[in-house]
Amino acid sequence: MIDPARALAGAMAPRPTADAAHAVRSGLLIGAAGRLGEALLERLAARGPIHVAVTAPFTSTFGNVVPWSMSAEAATETTALPPVDDLWCVTGGAPGFHRRDAAYRAFDRAEAVALARAAHRAGVRRVVSIAPLAALHQLNADGLGLADLDEARIVAMGFEAAVFVRPTPDEVRTRAGTWPERLAQWWLGTLAHYLTPRALAPMDSATAARAIVEATAPLLRGDHVIGASRLQAALGHSGSRASIRR
Repeated sequence: MIDPARALAGAMAPRPTADAAHAVRSGLLIGAAGRLGEALLERLAARGPIHVAVTAPFTSTFGNVVPWSMSAEAATETTALPPVDDLWCVTGGAPGFHRRDAAYRAFDRAEAVALARAAHRAGVRRVVSIAPLAALHQLNADGLGLADLDEARIVAMGFEAAVFVRPTPDEVRTRAGTWPERLAQWWLGTLAHYLTPRALAPMDSATAARAIVEATAPLLRGDHVIGASRLQAALGHSGSRASIRR
């Protein structure tokens, strides 16, 4: 559970203005590999300079991208991080077929707490964790809360804001395998498309990245959980529901 004292403090804190919410903030993105990670990197770079964690020499095709060298080994509390405003972490990204994103450092949820402690030591003000969650688990928006004790520990660290984003994964686009496996995934994905409520429908990576940036922009204070329906709402889609914990 989120600490009631922090929740009350967050609720009483002055709300950021529209200008503040869209002000240029520095950031570090870990987990830029894969369609969603790369789309998020492009979206963040369009708003201002963004560091991206890499494990090898790297030259970005996007402007405003600053490589930040990190070991591929699991992060510890002493891992060196840049003094940025925001730490963005994307779970589940994997290098694409052409491996143009092979230099990006992956993010492992098992290192989330240690990485958050390192970020807190570096002066990071906000943590944004993005972990796709199947629509089946988001049918009850009121039950969408912290996923585990690790997220609760991150909240307890006292960042100005901790934001946990749960987009619906686009199964057809993100999975790979042999052609029979891909055919089966396509069939299951098509079936899921017709069974999934519109408010929880998966988005393509570029749309999801835009929704994530828009939905999180004003969340500079307090602790929040954003489900797929809130991402749909950020783009002005109808039939959406939001779940935010403060």
